[in-house]
Amino acid sequence: MKRGRFSSAIIPGLASSAVVLGIAAGTAAATAHHAPARSYLAVVSRAMTGTAVNGKAASSRMVVFNCLNRAQVRPKSFMLTCADGNDYLTGLAWTNWTPALATATGKQMENDCVPNCARGRFHSYPAFIVFWRSEPVAHLHHGKKYFTRVALLYPGARPPVYRNGKPVRGPDSRTGSLWS
Repeated sequence: MKRGRFSSAIIPGLASSAVVLGIAAGTAAATAHHAPARSYLAVVSRAMTGTAVNGKAASSRMVVFNCLNRAQVRPKSFMLTCADGNDYLTGLAWTNWTPALATATGKQMENDCVPNCARGRFHSYPAFIVFWRSEPVAHLHHGKKYFTRVALLYPGARPPVYRNGKPVRGPDSRTGSLWS
């Protein structure tokens, strides 16, 4: 089964995301290890609220690049696997957009590729989405930064992962690289 760049960069387990997000946000990640995804995301969002410099001015300098290499701010949907389009986020409602991280709620839509990706079905998984690790945009975009990483935290149903060619229950969270 063909999977995109995001799926190949998965770090399983909520603890991994909690540690990474804790480092990025400067919050106490140790308590997040045992907290539900919703509680942890609320802690991270509250911790980051005051980090914007001049409010909208700072957040408008933060972008995320889509598959066409176009800068977006607070997109309503976002493709995770540009090569095949079999994994994307939709219905994104942003709760935070700062230079340190952006948080949203939405759904991950993932193709099961059974019997193949052309004939597969898309399944919906509610998720908390975090864009993080900002880097300066090169060349013509002076002062702009873009998010380079994504973390998805699943409060309920989650996409399966495959072991020995068979689907098994996936992790509480996934972390991967965004397109640059």
